[in-house]
Amino acid sequence: MCNYIKTKKKKTRTKRQISRKRSRRRGQAEVAKEKRSRRRGQAEVAKEKRSRRRGQREEIKEKRSRRRDDDDNNAIVIVVVVVVVVVVVVVVVVVVVIVVVFAQKKRRRRTRRRRRRTYEASWI
Repeated sequence: MCNYIKTKKKKTRTKRQISRKRSRRRGQAEVAKEKRSRRRGQAEVAKEKRSRRRGQREEIKEKRSRRRDDDDNNAIVIVVVVVVVVVVVVVVVVVVVIVVVFAQKKRRRRTRRRRRRTYEASWI
C-alpha cells in the first residue's frame, strides 16, 4: 500500500482565463481610480461648502456688528434729540416766565401811579 496521499494536480489555466483575470484586474483598477477621483471631487465640494459656510458666518457677524453700530447710532441720535428738546422747552419756559414777570411789574407800576394821581386829585 502506498503510504502517501495523492494530491490533485492543479489544472493549468487556459489563456482565455488568464486574459479574463487580467482584464478584470484592469477593470478593478479603473474602478478604483474612479472611486479615488470621486472621493477627490467630494473632498473639493466639501471644501467649497466649508468655505461658503465660513463666508456666510463672517457675513452674519458683519451684519450683527452693523446692526449693533446702527443701534448705537440710533441711541445716540435719540439721546441728542431728547436733550435738544428738553433744552428748547426749558429756554421757552424761562423766556415766558421772564416776559410774564416783567409784564406784571409794568402793570403794577401803572396802577400805583394812577391811584396816587386819583388820590392827589381828590384831595385838592
